[in-house]
Amino acid sequence: MKPRDHELIDMMERSQTKYQIVLTKTDLVFPIDVARRATQIEESLKAKKSVVQPVMMVSSKTGAGFQCLRTALAKVARFAKL
Repeated sequence: MKPRDHELIDMMERSQTKYQIVLTKTDLVFPIDVARRATQIEESLKAKKSVVQPVMMVSSKTGAGFQCLRTALAKVARFAKL
């Protein structure tokens, strides 16, 4: 994660706004490395109160992970309508 990512996370935490990490372009990295990085990020965010787990991983090139992302977004959309 880049410094700007951490700045955004800090802002979300201060405002107590729920957020979820989505790793993109996962087709550019070996699957074991993507999984390892996701685990590292989840560990680093354990103390955060506003983060929604798990870290999601997607690739627009292969389509991997998009069904899970769509499902998560649909849940958010239903919740937002309430």
